[in-house]
Amino acid sequence: MKKLFFLFFLSFYFILLEGQSNYYNTDSTTTTIGCNIIYGTRIENASICKVINAGKISQFSPEDIIGYGFSDGTNFVSARVNVNNYPQKVFLQEIVKDSVSLYFFKDKINKYFFIKTDSSEYIYLKKNTDTTEEKNYQDILRKLPVHCEGFQSFPYDKIKYTGSNLKTFVKAYNNCEQRLFKNMDYGFYASYNISYLVPTLNKEFKYSEKLAKESDNSVSLGIYANLPIAQSNFNFHPEIYFQKSAFRQYLLDYKTDYTFLIDRTSICLPLLINYRIRGNHLSYFMSAGSTLLYGYANKSDIYLTSFSVLSSELDKFFDGSKEVISSVKVKSDPIISDMHIGYSTGAGIEFRFLKDTKMVLEARYTGSDSFLAEDAASYNIVQVIIGISLCK
Repeated sequence: MKKLFFLFFLSFYFILLEGQSNYYNTDSTTTTIGCNIIYGTRIENASICKVINAGKISQFSPEDIIGYGFSDGTNFVSARVNVNNYPQKVFLQEIVKDSVSLYFFKDKINKYFFIKTDSSEYIYLKKNTDTTEEKNYQDILRKLPVHCEGFQSFPYDKIKYTGSNLKTFVKAYNNCEQRLFKNMDYGFYASYNISYLVPTLNKEFKYSEKLAKESDNSVSLGIYANLPIAQSNFNFHPEIYFQKSAFRQYLLDYKTDYTFLIDRTSICLPLLINYRIRGNHLSYFMSAGSTLLYGYANKSDIYLTSFSVLSSELDKFFDGSKEVISSVKVKSDPIISDMHIGYSTGAGIEFRFLKDTKMVLEARYTGSDSFLAEDAASYNIVQVIIGISLCK
């Protein structure tokens, strides 16, 4: 039984290995598998296929064979194409193989992309046109049959003449993915902030036990950008905004009144990763990442107000009043450090109300800490953000 299992496993292994081997097709019925093919440059791969056999190199042109491929899944097909009214036969690299396929080759001057439907010839996607009668690559893609609702309002003018952009479009077209093409967008926003002062109970700080949790409300303005990561649903989201907080605490302990006045103006730099679930008009997103907060205006004052009773000998000099109130500033150095490192997480929605303009609504939480021993408190921020995003 073990021998039968071993033979079955060995047979399956060689079948799998053969499916991943290099190959070339002499014609539609003859395929040579498991050969040693030299992987050249893009220019070389488009013009010649070099096969090593018994220590000798055999060269095949697009006229000799109909295609070849490598074990990593890279395939080339021989095709006669017309580039700038110059017909030639080359090896086209297969980028997408589907009902609409995408191909590519490069010569010493330019790179060229082609599409092919089930029953059509290879159509050259020209980047620029010389006359108004000619069609560029965006016009050609726009003329593809609309086989699903999502492409009736597709922003074809945002497709760039790059392999990654064209590959993304062709895959989305074949899969009928009703989503907008992912390009960079940027915008500005206003946020309503609720900041929380959080005591750390630092023993190095004399008045740490007197400091209590406190909140403050403020409004901030900021700008941001969304940079697609490899045409995926993830985006790198940097932003910058200014925030001003003013915390006031008045605490009475026996006969001593503690007054804490903490004022802080910060530059905040969130560096986030977004994940978007896109729709035609309404999209959803989640974000998380790190945040740097620098308090360029940071001030903390602590006042102690004490109440004392006069002795009977001095009572006659104060018209019968037996209490004296004295107030003194005991500390004016910041009890929160200038630099804080934190994390942010949030979620929101985007609504596209114009072709290149979206409204953004987000709720976000930021927690921060300075990691310094002398800090008596850190602070956290809850934000409600409303903004305008402009698509590039």
